[in-house]
Amino acid sequence: MAMKQVIADEALRSRLFNLREEVEVRDEAGHVLGHYQPIQRLMTYDELMKTCPFTEEELERFRQESGGRPLAEIWKNLGRTQ
Repeated sequence: MAMKQVIADEALRSRLFNLREEVEVRDEAGHVLGHYQPIQRLMTYDELMKTCPFTEEELERFRQESGGRPLAEIWKNLGRTQ
């Protein structure tokens, strides 16, 4: 049997959109209506940039930098082997 569907209007969509974990949905009297579990979705570029501690200019500068060390060397300095 197929699951029944409820169409969310704009107000409900805006309240549920940023949820990242399951929530209990209640009416104004406090009665449980059900549970909402959001689907896992990727963040948009704009959403991701809002959480990033670096500016776009800093990120571009990081992209341009060369250097670094091979992973094997890092492991060796840490006293570990691969």
